[in-house]
Amino acid sequence: MRNAWMLALCLAVVALLGVVGLSASATPASQSTKVEPAAAAAVASAGDDAEEPEDDADDEGEDEDDDEDEDGDEDEDGDEEGDEDGDDEEKSESKVGKKDDKTKSDRKTLTINAKPLKIQLESDGTFVASEMAEVDLDPEAWSDFEIVEIVPHGTTVHKGEVLAKFDGEKLKEAIDDLELDQRLNELGIIKAEQELPRLEKSIKDTFEQAERSLAEAKVDYKNYQETDRDMLVKQIEMSLKSTTQAVENAREELRQLEKMYEADDLTEETEEIILQRQRAQVEQYEFMLERAKLTRDRNLDLFLPRNDNYEREYLERIEMAFQRAKTSLETDLNRARYDLEKAKRSRTKSLERHAKLTSDLGLLILKAPADGVVYYGACTHGDWSDMANLISKLKPEENAPTGSVLMTIVCPEKLYVDSSVKEANRPSVKVGQAAVVKPTATDSPKLSAKVSELSTIPVAPGKFAMDLDLTSDDLPDWLVAGMTCKVKVTTYEKKDAIVVPKKAVHGEEDDEDEKFVWLLDSDKVEKRPVTTGKTKDDDIEIVAGLEAGDVISLDDEEKKDKDE
Repeated sequence: MRNAWMLALCLAVVALLGVVGLSASATPASQSTKVEPAAAAAVASAGDDAEEPEDDADDEGEDEDDDEDEDGDEDEDGDEEGDEDGDDEEKSESKVGKKDDKTKSDRKTLTINAKPLKIQLESDGTFVASEMAEVDLDPEAWSDFEIVEIVPHGTTVHKGEVLAKFDGEKLKEAIDDLELDQRLNELGIIKAEQELPRLEKSIKDTFEQAERSLAEAKVDYKNYQETDRDMLVKQIEMSLKSTTQAVENAREELRQLEKMYEADDLTEETEEIILQRQRAQVEQYEFMLERAKLTRDRNLDLFLPRNDNYEREYLERIEMAFQRAKTSLETDLNRARYDLEKAKRSRTKSLERHAKLTSDLGLLILKAPADGVVYYGACTHGDWSDMANLISKLKPEENAPTGSVLMTIVCPEKLYVDSSVKEANRPSVKVGQAAVVKPTATDSPKLSAKVSELSTIPVAPGKFAMDLDLTSDDLPDWLVAGMTCKVKVTTYEKKDAIVVPKKAVHGEEDDEDEKFVWLLDSDKVEKRPVTTGKTKDDDIEIVAGLEAGDVISLDDEEKKDKDE
């Protein structure tokens, strides 16, 4: 029995060696790896049949010989089919084998596990009192408020308590002077109202008179041009002619006397006297003629042109007087009316200013509108920007600034947090989100809070206002308005989030919005499209496409293939 088992084993080994030899010489290297399982099976089969009879072993050996022939035929066929590209496949599969080994050894992978994801937005904040009452010094007309006394910054006051007193002496003097000016103005208005009708009549009368004078002057000038001037020339010529005629008459009379007296032999003394007188008269008339010629020439060459200028200038003066009267009628009367209206308006403004100054008397003493602590200045989004400046200015004998909030009465019991959100983070913040507030003071406790208000428009370039209500029951006694803090608002929280590193998520070349990861499945790598969600630091949430237990590659497989 033992000999039969040994014989069967030897035959099986011989058959196996024959098959292996033929396969090694006829098949590619990649196919040779498939023979080892067959050999192992043959050995196992021989071991299992070791206790069979010798005849069975001989039969089995014959079968194996037949199988060996069949395998040999298949190997030969394989050689014929693989002669064409057997060498290329051998090289390619050898290269792939090395690449797979290298990739498996160098690849960084991550097994997906669900874990909590909490995203918090950090910002700076300031504690602000929920109840504040501003005390402003906003006078209507007066600006000189000299401080007599004022409560210091940080003083605790009660409603109705005096906060500040100002010197009112100058204000009262200004009111008295204004009242005196009003009385004088009132008298001026009364006088202007009484004078206006008389002025109106006087201006109209002057205009009408000037209009008549102009009409008369135009007629006179026309007559002078058409008649009077020619008559004046004739009068001048006629005067000369009359004098010339008188001279001729005197000469003729002298000739007649001389002729008459020449007939007589003896000239009487009387006749001589008459002749002398006649000669003197002739001489006088000759002088008058000479003078008349000179006067005629002077009148024609000098006085007549002067008279022409006088007549023309007189008309021009009358025309100018008329224009002045017309202008006076058009402007002076209206100006008088406007002056009266201006005086009335001035009186109205004076009365208004008087009322405002009288109202400003009530600001000489400022009282607390509520119980609380005095803060100098105004609070704007938690910021007391003018506090330090007012602390240095608000002192006795100094002038208090007007037109602004002088101080604020702060109720210290109720506080909220004033903060801001950057424009990039605005969409993620919503009213009602939980937050943690950490005062800047050393060893201060963390306080719970929630977002209570969020501005819909920017309050500064790139910033939106955010208010938070404190929900902690016990606040530190030392916590007061104006202190600063750090705020952390929880904008997103999920207990079983799928989170991967950002570097594991890739975008398609033709569409960066389409995201995918490299998923490992039985040592195979495939693209897996994913939908991303929130990001935190270097991690990103996957809301669709992956689940717990998946294994992904942290490498860029496409880039790795190109590099290799």
